[in-house]
Amino acid sequence: MEYILIIVLILIYFLPSLISYGIHRNYVSIFILNLFLGWTILGWIFALIWAYNKDKKETIVIEDKKSNTITSELKELKELLNEGILTEEEYESQKQKILKR
Repeated sequence: MEYILIIVLILIYFLPSLISYGIHRNYVSIFILNLFLGWTILGWIFALIWAYNKDKKETIVIEDKKSNTITSELKELKELLNEGILTEEEYESQKQKILKR
């Protein structure tokens, strides 16, 4: 019975570390904070809050200029076909030229 209580208290003590393990990029830092300052209520609460905060990941958007121009050119060709300016054969010919680039 005493061993179970000790295990439960240790799990509660290291709760912030357990929450952040594997999902937070700073889980080692959270563990160190939890280990050394977890005995203070403030240190434990800070580690718990830090563990629950999500990492803000940088999102890098790479715009493919080539595919944008191809898409816009194909849309323009389709509009010309729909307006009757191009025939079906001309449309297919121009479309193949654009797609081969």
